[in-house]
Amino acid sequence: MTVVYLDSLFLLNLGLDGMLLSAARKLSRSGGSGLRTLLAAVLGAAYAGAVFCLPSPALTHPLTRLGIAVVMARLAAGGLHKTGPLLLLFLLLTCSLAGGVLLMEAAGVGAMSSGSGFPVTVSDGKLLLLCAAGEYLLAAGAARLTRRRGAETAPVLLSCEGRKVLLRALVDSGNLLRDPLTGKPVLVVSADAGAGLFPPGCAPDREALRRPEQCFADLASRWTPSRLRLVPFRAVGTGQGLLLAVRVDQLEVGGTVYRNRLAAVTAENFSGAYQGIIGTEEGGIA
Repeated sequence: MTVVYLDSLFLLNLGLDGMLLSAARKLSRSGGSGLRTLLAAVLGAAYAGAVFCLPSPALTHPLTRLGIAVVMARLAAGGLHKTGPLLLLFLLLTCSLAGGVLLMEAAGVGAMSSGSGFPVTVSDGKLLLLCAAGEYLLAAGAARLTRRRGAETAPVLLSCEGRKVLLRALVDSGNLLRDPLTGKPVLVVSADAGAGLFPPGCAPDREALRRPEQCFADLASRWTPSRLRLVPFRAVGTGQGLLLAVRVDQLEVGGTVYRNRLAAVTAENFSGAYQGIIGTEEGGIA
């Protein structure tokens, strides 16, 4: 008879679901956050606990399992349209992990006890978690190699006091610019694209943007000061400095909406078919 400890069951399934969902996020480039992934993993672990605390044919029905998996994928994904790919990859990775465990058991390496399709006790728990971690590392490596094949861009829609600016941003893992107050990522936009964020007659020219402190003071006297921010930056070859940033009401990337984010306007225009630079977290390949 197998004794099931609820806390062990919860933590084991939390760790497995968390790593498998994270791996699926990287492969699908869903753009979801780590917090969303954690919430999805908590749901999966709670469902596993419910199966043992409240034994019911309805809870173990295949449609119920699929429904929970769909909700978990939706929680972890950054957008509704990215739920499908993430769900498919999550299910494939789960089946792959189960197959790997069966192969190890057949080879006499470890043994797992399970109930109702969930791992409940593991004679070598580290081995099972190591397998899931291995899948995560392989997924992360595959996503990184795919990303290096060429520059990726993402459509970005900015909204500020009813004004809309649609641009294409380069997804760059090197863009680590953050809001010093909130710690949230900052989008960098070119001078021409950023002009549409300002009220009519207030958009600074490129020369003014090269003097961000003076530009900030001038705009603050003609526009809402809370809309403006000076963001420090550091770049290879140019040292460090400040960028004038505008707080937008809404930033939408590939169907995912972020509110009250900063868009830093640079004095330069970018070469190529993009007008902004965004980090991998919001660009959907975090």
